[in-house]
Order: sequence, then C-alpha cells, then structure tokens
Amino acid sequence: MPADKQEAPPHTIPLSEYPKVGDIIRCTDDNDLGIVISTNVIGPYGKNPKVDLYVEVQWQEAGLCTDGWNARSFNTYNSLYEIVSRV
Repeated sequence: MPADKQEAPPHTIPLSEYPKVGDIIRCTDDNDLGIVISTNVIGPYGKNPKVDLYVEVQWQEAGLCTDGWNARSFNTYNSLYEIVSRV
C-alpha cells in the first residue's frame, strides 16, 4: 500500500457490542438508565474520526443526550455506557 494511503483502523468496539434503537443502556458513572432513541455515524457537530458511533439516549435522570458510544468515564476511564437489555 502506498505511503500516502493509510488503511482505516479496525473498529475499537466489536460491532456486536454496538447498541441498537430500543436497547436499554446504563451510564456506569451514575447508574442512570436510558433507552436508545437513535444511532448515527455522524454526530450533532459533524463527523469525528475518533467516534465510530453516536447514540441519542433518553435518560431517566439526565433527559435527552447524544454522545459517542466509545465515551470513557472521567473517574475510571472505563467505558461510560453498557448495554443492559437488548430489543
């Protein structure tokens, strides 16, 4: 492969672990539960090469929020979200 052409990096999160619309997820920082309203590869401010997938979630406590699925906890640097229940 030519030096000026770089191969796309592999997914940082296995596709089987991506959420789907209707899934219930949990925020690992505050244990808030939410339902996935939508998913998109382009976020509210455009495409970000560091984010594979954006999720729009209606949280019980936090309301409606959009964030990258690969977000990390500021406290532990572990994954900020986990899937609790699949549709």
